[in-house]
Amino acid sequence: MRKNDEIRSKNAAEMVDFARKIFPGELHKSVFTIFMEATINTIEHASNTNQRILWVAGAYFDEGKDVICYTVIDQGVGILNSVRFRKDLGALWGRVTWNAGEKLRQLLLGKMRSRTSEPHRGKGLPGAYEALKDNRIEDLAIITNTGFAHAGADRFLEVDGGFDGTIIYWEVKRGSSRPNETEHQR
Repeated sequence: MRKNDEIRSKNAAEMVDFARKIFPGELHKSVFTIFMEATINTIEHASNTNQRILWVAGAYFDEGKDVICYTVIDQGVGILNSVRFRKDLGALWGRVTWNAGEKLRQLLLGKMRSRTSEPHRGKGLPGAYEALKDNRIEDLAIITNTGFAHAGADRFLEVDGGFDGTIIYWEVKRGSSRPNETEHQR
C-alpha cells in the first residue's frame, strides 16, 4: 500500500514490479498507465481549492482468481463534481438527462475529454476502458459521487449516498497483457 499527495512514477513502477514478481515475463503497461492517470487526476482535479489531496493505493494477489487487484482511492470532490468534468460538459451540464452512472459511461467512452492543450491528457480513463475491452486488464470499476461504474459487467448506475472522492479498481490476470504491447519507459 502506498499513500501520497504527489504524483510519482516511482510508485507506479513499484505497482508494476509487484505484478512482475507474480506474473514474471509479462508486460504491465496498463497497470502503470491506469495508476498514473488515477494519481494525476487526484492531484490536478480532486480539489476545488489549492489544498493537496491525499491518495492511497493498494495491490494484492488473489490466488483463487489468479488476478492482481489494484485500487486507488482519493477523498477529493469526485470525478462528477470536479471543475474539469463540469467544464467539459459545458453548456450541457444543467440540461443532460444522464444519471451519474451514464455520465461515467460517457467518460469511459471518451465522449468527455480534457480541454487542456496537452494531447496525452483526457485519455486515461477511456484508455483504461479500452484496456478492459482489449483484455489487457480483467476488470474495471469506479465509484465517485453518486456514480457507480462496473465496466467489466457493463453496469453503470446512480446510487444513493455515494462517495465524495473517487475509487478506481482494476484487475490484471495472468496472460492478459498482449505480446505486442511495449513497456512504458521509466
